[in-house]
Parts: sequence; structure tokens; C-alpha cells
Amino acid sequence: MGRNRILQSVRIVVFFSMAAAAWPQGVLIVRPPREPVVPLPRPIPPPPPFRTHALETRRIQFDAVFRDQAARTRVTQVFYNPNPMVLEGTFLFPLAEEASVSDLVVYEGEKKLRGTILDQDQARRIYDSILREMRDPGLIQYAGRNLVEARIFPIPPHGEKKIELEYTQLLRADAGLVRFSYPLGAGVRQGSPSAGEISGRISIQSAIPIRNIYSPTHAISVQRHGENQAVAGLESREARPEQDFLLYYQLSEKEFGVSLLTYRGTEDRGYFLLLLSPKSSISAGEISPKDIVFVPDISGSMNEKGKMEKVREALQYGVRTLPPGDRFNLVPFSTEESVFAPELLEASPANKDKAIRFIGEMRAAGGTNIFDALTSALRLYRPPESRPRYLVFLTDGRPTVGETAVERILERVRSENQGAVRLFTFGVGYDVNTFLLDQLAGANHGAPDYVAPEEDLEVKVSSFFDKINYPVLSEIQLTFSGISVSESYPRQLPDLFKGSQLSLLGRTSGEGRLAISLEGQYQGKKRTFRHEFSPGGKEGGEADFLPRLWASRKVGYLLDQIRLNGETAELREEVVRLARKYGFVTPYTSYLAAEDRDYGRGDRRPVFPAGRSAGSPADSLGRGVSDRAMRPAEARKELALAAPQIAAQSGEGAVWASQALQGMKDSEKISSPGKTRVVGDRTFFWKEEAWVDSEVEKGASLPRIRLDFGSEEFFQALKVTPALARFFSLGENVIVVYAGKVYEVKGTREGAGPTQP
Repeated sequence: MGRNRILQSVRIVVFFSMAAAAWPQGVLIVRPPREPVVPLPRPIPPPPPFRTHALETRRIQFDAVFRDQAARTRVTQVFYNPNPMVLEGTFLFPLAEEASVSDLVVYEGEKKLRGTILDQDQARRIYDSILREMRDPGLIQYAGRNLVEARIFPIPPHGEKKIELEYTQLLRADAGLVRFSYPLGAGVRQGSPSAGEISGRISIQSAIPIRNIYSPTHAISVQRHGENQAVAGLESREARPEQDFLLYYQLSEKEFGVSLLTYRGTEDRGYFLLLLSPKSSISAGEISPKDIVFVPDISGSMNEKGKMEKVREALQYGVRTLPPGDRFNLVPFSTEESVFAPELLEASPANKDKAIRFIGEMRAAGGTNIFDALTSALRLYRPPESRPRYLVFLTDGRPTVGETAVERILERVRSENQGAVRLFTFGVGYDVNTFLLDQLAGANHGAPDYVAPEEDLEVKVSSFFDKINYPVLSEIQLTFSGISVSESYPRQLPDLFKGSQLSLLGRTSGEGRLAISLEGQYQGKKRTFRHEFSPGGKEGGEADFLPRLWASRKVGYLLDQIRLNGETAELREEVVRLARKYGFVTPYTSYLAAEDRDYGRGDRRPVFPAGRSAGSPADSLGRGVSDRAMRPAEARKELALAAPQIAAQSGEGAVWASQALQGMKDSEKISSPGKTRVVGDRTFFWKEEAWVDSEVEKGASLPRIRLDFGSEEFFQALKVTPALARFFSLGENVIVVYAGKVYEVKGTREGAGPTQP
């Protein structure tokens, strides 16, 4: 065999050996360096198979600067070659349609080398040839995108190769809402290793004030610098990016920024996400003075693990930071309650100093009389009712003194309050009655929260005080007209505070303009703000994540109702339907995240019988749940949702279940637990060695198109319908319903190789 034939064979083997690399966004496809072909004196046998280790992605960093919608993004990617040989590579990067490359730099040590960028047609031809030769599903995601292509040489053995790319684009604004997408998830193979360190910085500068800033795909931090500048940050270590990074922000001159994202489903109904936030430069005169009463538990159990000291410090911080014009009081309780003052006091320096000394003298002893403490606290409130009114209730135990029946405590609080006071509850530790705390908050327009033993109570409660100290709009009511709106969540709208953002998800039907009337108490007066939108009437759209977000909130709400009030057939069946369609872990459908079973069956027994109380679910939390890598808190919340002991009223499992359901009800991020994958508005389950669209059962009567992975018919289907690429990139075996047809892709290798979950 000639030496050129040997090298050609080597190149092909290297292509396949690199197939399992983690390839987020920019792809660096490698091959051995070319060598001059020298005639050999005699034929020699071919070498053994050439084995290499996949390139590792060490770092992904992008820095984007937006100036009045003109965006410049600079990308840095660092790859590591773990092999003992020099490699040659081809770099591919997907671009938005309207983007243009302004710079490409390849580093050789500290030396910068300007890269050569091929035109779009050349890049497309190279991509097609690589895809056909490598037959890798991860690369299919690049189909239909504009591509940057550059040759990279050398990639040193046991060394790094850094590539920098800069591109510019004009961001589009729809009704003042600007969208930015970064291809963080492009090219990623399911089951691929970590992508190392990922970081992003987005600097926004605008002549028009910036309002809502929101990412449905990733957790971001936001720092504002006045009305016209903001910086959003993204950071993750040892992560495997599975989706592109999306960021939305709104430009508005109004006092309240109202953004509307819509998505039209395949049915004659759509979905919407309404984002509401106040302007950031709010003066002291625009903050509504409030009435607030702190009701801390000082029973004997608060002496454990330094809880009492942390409560004292948190309460002193809360009192110290009260703005002028507020009124406040304290009702610490144990066996009996004690009231700091006979009435609400002005938050003057003298009164705050006296309260801080009072808090410092509190000592923990006795039982837990929740009933009398809440009753006494509610009686302290007085007119005018135009003020926002808050009650902060903090306890580490269950009622043990006085009235201990949960229903009677709830009824008495409802009778005394009539919904006028927002009641926020904090459960400290695991020995609390989550049913009581959740319903106290839910029935009184507040929110429950819990502080686990390993969490810092002082930090958590103090950050809560920082938020509620500055109410801007209270007693919010939204009225819709024009398009019909239904099934919106949350069911009760919270107050809006300085620096906070309210998100409402719901469904729409019909076409036309949507008029929104926003009403609430603003600066002590009832005000109404009106906005009009023209939601897109066509099917689809860029916000294809909305159906899953909406479903998450609805499932969270339904499970919470079942947990607190008992199971009914109607609620159970709706939970099962949504959980099957979108792949949520619930006590009814946890098997969807575990081994394959018949979707038509399931455990139909009641898992939330009314009044049931059980112990800690630690003994069975792990059954039927994915073992994917998660932080401990995330893992416990997902496990709690899958365990029948979610019906427990107290204990570790009850606390995690409450927080997990609260997270679903407030969900703003899309995710895919266990053996599921989310692609746009579709959910795929790993079943019978293939990724199966949850819509396949409904499409049983549709025509089927069977394609062999990597065949000419396969590539022709991608060429004719580029939208199929994001589904086909899941693996070699995929079944998906699209455009009235069922596409069934079957790979030549059983189980789709490394693309398995």
C-alpha cells in the first residue's frame, strides 16, 4: 500500500475517533498533519488502527456589547489536545443570518495569527463534506446556518489552541423587545463530556431606558447602572451546554416596562409570557410606605445550632433598614406571644434603636403557640389600607401549644386577615409543618420559603428584607381584552418591588390585538397603566420554549393543589397528560425519567390522599429518578417530586417537596430531567433505543418517512427541510413528527453509540 493511502486511512480513522468530543458552538474538527508523499521501496502492511483521544474544550468565553441594538460579540474558545502528536483542524462556527465576521485570530503560543475566512458557499461545501464523512449527529445542528470556516494548524501535542472570533449584527426589536441568541448549544452531542468553563458578559447601552432583562435558558446575574446601562453575566463550570443562550430585554420610556413574548402552537391556541418590571431609577418618593410586622419563633428549639443568634441578627438588619415613613412592630412568640408595642410604630431612628435592643434581649424558651401569635399580629394593622401590608412569620417547629389543628389556624387567619395583609412564611430546618406554612402564605397573597440546616438563615432572611423594603406596585390586577386569555400562572399576582420582575405565563386563543390593563396601588394611590400588543398570528415563532414553561407552571400548581387538598381523578389525569407530553418528573410519572415502560400504564393509586402524613422519604427518594449530575439541592428537589412521601406534612422530604413545587410554579427556565431531551416545543423520550417524540402516538395515522442515518435520502431531507436538523442531531435513531409526517431515522450502529443518554 502506498504511503499516501496509509495517511488517507489514518485521516478517516481520526475523524471517527473524534466523534465523541464535546463540541459546543465552535467546532474544531481534527486530522493528522499532511506529510509529503515519499515512494516506499517495498509494500508494507498497514499500521494498527490509529487511536486518539477527543479534543477537550477547556474554556468558552463570549463578550457582547450592545449599543442601541448594534451588537458586537467577541468569542474566545480554548481547545486542548491530549494526544502525543501534532494535529491539523478545521474550525466551524455558526452565525446568525444577519451577522458578519469582523475578525478571526488563531493563537500560536502568545503570537496572534490572523485567520483566513472562506466565503459562505465554500464553508457550506466543506461542512457538507465533513458531515458526510464523519456522520456525526452533533454536527447536524449546523445545517441551515451561516458558517465561518478556517483551517487550524498546528494543534500541539498535550497543548492548547486558542481561537478568537469577532462578529457584528443588528439586533431586531419587536414592540421594544430585543432578542439576542448565542450558539452555546450548537454542535453539542448528547452524552458528551463537560465543556469546561463557560462564561459570558453582555453589556447593554441604550438611549431608551432598559426595562425587563430575561433569559429563559440560563441563570444570569444582572447589574444596572442607571436607566440606560446594564450588564448581564453568565458563568458555569464543568457544564455540558445543551441549548443556545437566549437573552431578551425591553426598551421603554414608561414607568413600568411590559413585555410580551408569544408562541403559536399547532392547535388554534397560543402561549404568552408577560414580563413586568418598574423603572430602575426609582426615587424615595416613588416607594410606597408600608406596614410590616415581624413574628419570630423564640421557642426552646431555636437554641439549637445557633438559630436564635442568626434570627436576632436577621431581624435587627430588617428593622435597621426600614425606610422613613414605614410603620412596624414585633410579635415574638413561644408558649405565649409578647408584643413589642401596643400599635404600629413609625420607623424613626429612636423607635428602630429601641426595637433593635428589644430583639437583642430575646431569649428562646417554651413551646410553639402559632395560633395566638398570628392572631395578635394581624390585629395590629389599621387603616389606611392603601399602604402595602406585610407580615413576616418565621418558625422552626410545628404548633405545640394552644390551637394545634392546621385547619382551625388557617380559618382563623383568613377570618382576621380577609386577604389585606401579605403573609410571608419562613420555615427553619425540617421539623416544620409545610402544609401550614404553604397554605398560610398561599391563601394570604404571600410566598413560603425554607431555610435548610446547611443554609445561612441570616443571609437568606436578610436578602428577603432587602427586597420587600421597597414596594413599588401592590394589589396588582391584570385585565385582558381583545384576544382571549386563559390558564395564566401564577394565579395570584405578587407585589412588585424595586429591582424585581413579575412574569406571567398563559394561553391565548383567537387573533388580533391584545390590550392589557395593569392596575395597582402606586405611591399610595390606585393607578391604571394600559398597554397594547399585536401577538404573532402565524404558527411557530422564536419563543418555542413557552409551551414547556407554561406546562411546568401548570403542573406545579396542580400538584400543589393535590398535595394540600387531596387528589381527584380530574387533577391526576391532567398532571399525567402534561407530564407525559413534556417529560416532567411527578409522583405519577417518575418512570418517564427511568427505565422504559408502557406509557399507557402507570401507578394509578392515590399518592396524595387528603390528610395523609408520612415520615422522611430518605429511604425511597432514589427510585425512578435520573442519576444525572446535579448539585445536591437540585437533586433533592427532583427526588422529592418523584417520591410518594411528597404527601408528608413535615420532615426533610416535605420541605424539599414544597420547594420543588414552588420552583415549578415560578419556573422561568427550561430544562430536561432524566432521559428526556427538549428541542424547541417538543419533548423526546429515550425509548427502545431511540429518541421518540412525545407527539408520535398522536401521529399514528400520519405518513411515515423512513431514513437511514447518513444516507443520501437523509441528507436530501435535511437540504429540503433544514428545520429537521435540530431533531436529527439528537442521535442516529430518532422518531419525530413534523409538518404532518412522521420521520423515522435509523442508525447503522445499534443504540446510536455515544449519543445515548
